[in-house]
Amino acid sequence: VHANNEIMNSPNSPYFAPDGWLYYFFGSYRVDSGYYEPPVVQLTRSAPDGVTNRTVIRNENFVLMREALWAPDASFVIVATAPLRYWSQSDIGVLELYYLDEQKSPVWLAPLGSQMKWGP
Repeated sequence: VHANNEIMNSPNSPYFAPDGWLYYFFGSYRVDSGYYEPPVVQLTRSAPDGVTNRTVIRNENFVLMREALWAPDASFVIVATAPLRYWSQSDIGVLELYYLDEQKSPVWLAPLGSQMKWGP
């Protein structure tokens, strides 16, 4: 996180994929915005430096995301999203699968989940 002309950039859950791209959730917000103006957080792709060729690849707002689990080939990401906008909630969230191809709709997986990981 760094300040740039009073704008804070907030990358989250980065994944350096086998295709050479860096995938992550990215939002920017004003330093003085406080908790009442949460940033729009979008699924983003860039060169490994996190800046070059930065491109939003899905338009959903992931501001309530609790955690993410990337497919090993980066074809999709499973996101746990807080069901309500209460910052004091536990880390449990609604599980949905988002393909990196925005033409494909999100897929609901479960009403609650946390501590996601791939099995052996």
